[in-house]
Amino acid sequence: MRELDKEVASGRMRLPEGLGNDEFVRRRHRVHLGAAYADEIWLPVSMDYLSLQGARQVVESVQMIREELDHVVTVRYVIPTFYDVRNAKTKAVSEALTTSFGAAVTSPVRANVRLSEAPSYHQSIFDYAPQSTGAEDFRTLVRSILADEAQKPARR
Repeated sequence: MRELDKEVASGRMRLPEGLGNDEFVRRRHRVHLGAAYADEIWLPVSMDYLSLQGARQVVESVQMIREELDHVVTVRYVIPTFYDVRNAKTKAVSEALTTSFGAAVTSPVRANVRLSEAPSYHQSIFDYAPQSTGAEDFRTLVRSILADEAQKPARR
């Protein structure tokens, strides 16, 4: 039995109202339960086919949450990662994301070896390689999101 099933079976985890344990077991592969408690999702997508399929599954889960749990979850940001302009699949996946998500697609985070090295040294990219393209891309992304969030109406 998986950990999540154990949590539900033991009663330590409460499911959304109207979704019983047996219903949860049948659907758990279709929906990420945590999304049922969120208002918005920030979705990083690496520039490959399988990640694009994963993004589509997230959209299906969001639609199921909306329809069956009557809870609106918005895909607020889609963040292209491992972006490599030299690669044809990057262009194809990027176009598919823009077609599907429109203005929710953010500036990309380019493929960068420093980004993959930083965690092995237990450092952020800003500490490990602050002048790298990875750090530059994350600074651009954060500034863009902060500006966008400042325009967003205050939550009640």
